[in-house]
Amino acid sequence: METNNAAAKLAALAQPTRLDIFRALVVAGAPALPAGALAEQLGVAPPVLSFHLKELRFAELVDSETQGRYVIYRARFDTMNAARLPLLKTAARAARRRTHPAVCRIWPDRRATPKPPERSNMKRFHVHVAVDDLAQSTRFYSALFGAAPAVEKADYVKWMLDDPRVNFAISARGQSPGVNHLGLQVDSDDELAALKTQHNAAALALFDEGETSCCYAHSNKHWLTDPQGVAWEVYHTMGAVETFNGAVAPSCGSSDTAKASGCCVPATSTANTIDTRSAAAVAPATNELADP
Repeated sequence: METNNAAAKLAALAQPTRLDIFRALVVAGAPALPAGALAEQLGVAPPVLSFHLKELRFAELVDSETQGRYVIYRARFDTMNAARLPLLKTAARAARRRTHPAVCRIWPDRRATPKPPERSNMKRFHVHVAVDDLAQSTRFYSALFGAAPAVEKADYVKWMLDDPRVNFAISARGQSPGVNHLGLQVDSDDELAALKTQHNAAALALFDEGETSCCYAHSNKHWLTDPQGVAWEVYHTMGAVETFNGAVAPSCGSSDTAKASGCCVPATSTANTIDTRSAAAVAPATNELADP
């Protein structure tokens, strides 16, 4: 019975003029259309329109009501959806037997367990910029990113953005304004070790700093310098620390404050690559750059 009803309703649309009428009513939606407007829109003579509307009403694909001197018509979406249902169910049953991808997309097997999304090991790009006015720069970048900082200190501010996936930090520690260093942040020491292996295999000279504290974070890291002399930090952050570099912070107004290190980048003033000697063999710079 369900199939017979569907066939009767779909048969009513097998005539081009009736199909045009039904399509116009579908486009019109809930407000409906008066018969005169339909005739004018489709270029159909009123008697012809009246005949086809009667057929559509008989098939329960169109409703009508009188408003003043006019009769208005609207499409019966519920009837049309009911007419399509047996066809889609039949297609779904056939799809489960044949596993035809085109049919399965029309009516997916709801019994199938959806495959969970694979975890992304995407690295987070890191940018550290030295600024003169921390408060003004914080307002600017917060407005630019449309997000509040994840970390906000008296001399350091950081945003952890997901779109794009960036760790963006600024600091005001007496360094020349501009890009201080770039980097890649990973989520585990295993990922960090894989990158270190990749960099060594490519014969990129690196400085393996190991575990250290900087930029209010405790991290495991190594450094590289590109041909332009820009330092690149590759690191895994393991936790937060209370002060910029984990040491006791100088008191406010102390002369040591002006001498405080700017960030965590090792000193490489005379070469375009960072030495591969151990961290103990390379003296830390007095103008250290910043970490994550």
